[in-house]
Amino acid sequence: MALPDPLMRLVNEARELGGGKDKSGDLATVTAPDFVKGLVAPRSVVRGILRSGYLHSLSAPPNHGKTSIGLTIGAHVAIGRDLAGVKVAQEKVLYLAGENPDDVRARLVATCRHFSIDPEQLRDRFEIHAGAFPLRDRLPDIINMSAKKGPFGLAVTDTSAAFYSGEDENSNVEARAHGQDLRVLTQINGQPAVVTMSHTIKNAGRDDLVPRGGSAFLAEIDTNLCCWLEGETVTLHWQRKIRGPAFQPMCFQLRSVVLEGIVDQWGDPLPSVVAVPITEKEAEAHKRKQWENENLLVYVMAESPKGSVRDWARSCSWLDERGEPQGWRVSRLLKSLADKALTNPPLVRKTRGDRWALTEAGKTEAGRK
Repeated sequence: MALPDPLMRLVNEARELGGGKDKSGDLATVTAPDFVKGLVAPRSVVRGILRSGYLHSLSAPPNHGKTSIGLTIGAHVAIGRDLAGVKVAQEKVLYLAGENPDDVRARLVATCRHFSIDPEQLRDRFEIHAGAFPLRDRLPDIINMSAKKGPFGLAVTDTSAAFYSGEDENSNVEARAHGQDLRVLTQINGQPAVVTMSHTIKNAGRDDLVPRGGSAFLAEIDTNLCCWLEGETVTLHWQRKIRGPAFQPMCFQLRSVVLEGIVDQWGDPLPSVVAVPITEKEAEAHKRKQWENENLLVYVMAESPKGSVRDWARSCSWLDERGEPQGWRVSRLLKSLADKALTNPPLVRKTRGDRWALTEAGKTEAGRK
């Protein structure tokens, strides 16, 4: 099947600097009146956040909710359901699951179950490719697929690194080329909003959530979305670059769930995570609960300094549906209490043997210096 000329040109020239020449070799120009005639109001897939035909990076450190949020947004776009009061257009979704497709599969099941979405509702609305590949090599295949199965309104690459065509993510030249490759996806059938899940630079704090690749990659994208996990609440916002008006942060709660009926060889149900959109008022309530949980954990650690993560979870009465201690909850809180960006001075620290202990500040906080 022959590719449409504009798209074939994008594939062939995705990594070249724009020549801006007409067929005669001269610089192509148009008059100002002709130029402004082409102005149209942009379409949005998620009102005020994801614009059609725009390239967005969703940048965050590992385990800060990128995949869960991507699947929640994707499922809501596919069925046209609003997100905590934010308007969502119903569009077909393309999801390229390049990093750990099995985890994406479990999280999609968890997402469908939580939001009462029958997977059959997504049959003609949500297309998924499982597996990584160099994006540059497969752009013609993606364009052909979109011509047959599109139009698409949202395209997600999870993660950017899984579809990187270069050798070094920190190379400015390669990072710029990768951004240009991703830009082609905005021009497939439907001109979708494109979201690429990006790992942040090493040791990034909450105020430095930019994608790897430095200024070269940042220059190629339209908007740098970012998410930051604090306790169980993830805040989705933007940093450094946005094309279009700014928007208010959107909050999600990461909820750990078990997938009943899907068990391992020991009969244990498969655990997973789902991102649930919450209102600003609900986010504030979660922050207060986070503060209370941190205080409780500090007190329990002071009472039982030689305890384990599971011991402390049990002492805090943080148990799952089977009565097992939720060690993950304690581990997440410990990371927050040890983070200078969140708690200064830190209230906990790692000791010899990779064990957690209260700092002097933590002992003072617990009233047990």
